[in-house]
Amino acid sequence: MDRSLRLYESKNEIDHREELLKSLQSILRECVKKILTAKNLYSNQEPEELASLYTFGSFRMMVHEPWADIDTMCVGPGSVTREEFFSVVSSALQGEETCATDVNVIDTAYKRGIYKNVTGYLGGVNCALLCCYASLLYPNATASVVLYNCFRIFAEWDWQKPVLVRDVQLNPELGHDKDVWNPKENERCQNDLFPILTPCYPSQNSTYNVMASTRDVMVAEFKRARDVTLSILKGETTWATLFKEFPFFTSYKYYIQIEVSAKTSEVFNNWYGFVESQIRRYTRMIEGNKSIVIHVYPTSFDVVRERGSSYVQPDSPLCKQFYIAFTPLEAAKGKPLDLSLATRQFKNHLQRVGRRGAA
Repeated sequence: MDRSLRLYESKNEIDHREELLKSLQSILRECVKKILTAKNLYSNQEPEELASLYTFGSFRMMVHEPWADIDTMCVGPGSVTREEFFSVVSSALQGEETCATDVNVIDTAYKRGIYKNVTGYLGGVNCALLCCYASLLYPNATASVVLYNCFRIFAEWDWQKPVLVRDVQLNPELGHDKDVWNPKENERCQNDLFPILTPCYPSQNSTYNVMASTRDVMVAEFKRARDVTLSILKGETTWATLFKEFPFFTSYKYYIQIEVSAKTSEVFNNWYGFVESQIRRYTRMIEGNKSIVIHVYPTSFDVVRERGSSYVQPDSPLCKQFYIAFTPLEAAKGKPLDLSLATRQFKNHLQRVGRRGAA
């Protein structure tokens, strides 16, 4: 695969991640030590008894992209509560100069517009599980062939069936029972549209946020990726074709714009996160209109205003926009289309719940 695509890390970059994880683990152990000392429970425990940091997801399997985050889990003593832990850790991390205050823009992973859990698309763990499934079916295949088969399998998948990398354990010998993904006994599971199950007990649907519209977008992208990777394997095109940016703003006729703005970073971050988490709610509301095809763009855009022949920043210093595209189906073209009720209800919901959260 072409190195210019930057789809994997160099040894130096991996080593840098490992150093950061060691540094984070040291910080976490100091935080736990501080909590235990305050509770008169510290008695010179070994460092690993205070806290241990474990990775999982794509980084754990070494299939992460250079821009991907690292999924981590901290295991500590039962005498430290979650509230105590996160309170002390939050304060400690805020004092670290190396801790970023904003999220870097992820470029290539978003170019096809199907990567972000919160808006109903895939996340890193979901992608890793899909690749794992294909790898299990083709254990001796090259990476390129595994990738092609991954796209081929899920372009043709019956999404009424879950993706499983191991059988679901309903009653493992762990001394306690947990709810596992089981549509025969749990009606909630019957509504899942794109089930990709976690392999560890208790198995859960890792893609519960997926909606009908985002599922259709992802399946269409799997079909395109299947065809493109087949052409790559035949030598008819290059890997750059696979990662060509999706022409979102020229692919549809109509667009809904949702703008989030504020004058301070604290207010903006709270408001932006809340609105982003509610995009799925609005999407489901307009999905009720069966006469349109919907495409939610997973990420937001910085806002600039056109003024004469130049572009300027908006009045509010912090401002971003989300977009939802839609096109009438052929049978509905020429007929009136009214999304005002759903839009008004969504706006009222944001104002009502957002105001309550700010109180």
